[in-house]
Amino acid sequence: MIVTEIVRRLRPLCPTYTERVGAHTRPDRLLVLVDRHREQFNRDNNIGLVHQCERSFHKMSIQRLTKMFVTLSLGDAVARVQLPIGQTRAQTCLLARIEDGEIFAALFAEWVAQSR
Repeated sequence: MIVTEIVRRLRPLCPTYTERVGAHTRPDRLLVLVDRHREQFNRDNNIGLVHQCERSFHKMSIQRLTKMFVTLSLGDAVARVQLPIGQTRAQTCLLARIEDGEIFAALFAEWVAQSR
């Protein structure tokens, strides 16, 4: 009850961050919001935290994909997660997550070559 009251009173004081919370499920909204409020996040020394949230969002999206699909091309993975990076960097990111044990997947050279 007290927490609810505190949140209700603080919400109008930080609309940028309230909007950020609502954008966490849609990467297109998240990227637009970060661009629109970049100066505010920099002023508050929170831009690093915002980027960390973005990376975490993409990581969780990739993990969900590995649970849904048996096979998926690299291009499809990049498109579905809406990674704002090229396929070469996406491949590097996926390989790092596989090596760290964060996702269970394999990249096959012929699939990578086909998706380019």
